Amino acid sequence: MPHRESSYLPEDSFPEVSTLSTSDALLDAIHAYRSGLADFIENAPEDDDEANAYADTTYCGPMLLLEGWSAPAASRGSALAALKLACDAHAAGDRGLVGPMILAALGYFEGGR
Repeated sequence: MPHRESSYLPEDSFPEVSTLSTSDALLDAIHAYRSGLADFIENAPEDDDEANAYADTTYCGPMLLLEGWSAPAASRGSALAALKLACDAHAAGDRGLVGPMILAALGYFEGGR
């Protein structure tokens, strides 16, 4: 079984590369995760070992970064993207992303930036 196989991320649910700010690390990490997961869903090999290796090269790095996120979102856009990711992850039962993304958004909206 692959690390975390999911299909809860429609391709149009994340910002296009041209809308990303290189100074917004959270937004960049969310985009990398969503892009990597979309790639994994589309292209993962059938074999479990190969799928796990492919997951490691597509979305696992950004996922681990997001699961360990502890800073407030730097912008309204990244706060909203974090909330959307938290909602998507919650709906898919992926609890590892929910807390850190809610706290990042809350940190922004409470003025902790």
